Amino acid sequence: MIGAVIVAAGSGVRLGREKIFMKIAGRRVIEWAVQPFERSSVIDSIVIVLHKSKLKEGMDLVKRNHWKKVVSICSGGKRRQDSVKNGLHHLAHADYIVIHDGARPCLTENLISQSIAYARRYGAAVPGINPIDTVKMYEPNGTVVDTLDRNRLVLVQTPQAFRGDLIREAYKKLNTVVPDDAAAVEKLGYKVKVFRGLVENRKLTEKNDISIINESLEKARDKDIR
Repeated sequence: MIGAVIVAAGSGVRLGREKIFMKIAGRRVIEWAVQPFERSSVIDSIVIVLHKSKLKEGMDLVKRNHWKKVVSICSGGKRRQDSVKNGLHHLAHADYIVIHDGARPCLTENLISQSIAYARRYGAAVPGINPIDTVKMYEPNGTVVDTLDRNRLVLVQTPQAFRGDLIREAYKKLNTVVPDDAAAVEKLGYKVKVFRGLVENRKLTEKNDISIINESLEKARDKDIR
């Protein structure tokens, strides 16, 4: 069984407003994020993690969209990793688990399938894109320390996919703050495979992201690829 955890319990502080239920290109952000998983031929079950104040609204969306694969809507925790851990509890028997940020509405079914294919082969896989700009490391005082080889750097996205037992063990043993799910697995000493992500798979974080994401979703809807 392959399950998906869609993490959408954030507050949207940097955006200055609640973002998961805001409308872009005619639909709510969380609807755009869930729909590819609902349509995917490789996903069996979906767990949506929301802020506790949004649980009722989330349940209404499930009914309105006739999402058959959503097996649970649960409340998130204080940190993203706490929310993921809550979601994983509802997929205790999944062979593979895909974890996706609900604030990334521009993913595709193909990206989901790729993430699972790589996870089947390597155990843990994440999509990512290489940075376009030169990347430098600097001291707190602003002095440059090193110029990094951007060909060996990657901007990591979601959906991130894992063998079920591996990601559950990673979160069970996790005792520090991690920036993403792959980092939790890395702390077990396990290797994570990176595969090519999508430039359009942008995370809604700041105000200028809205127009860019809106354009991507409008194009996707016009081409009827979602």
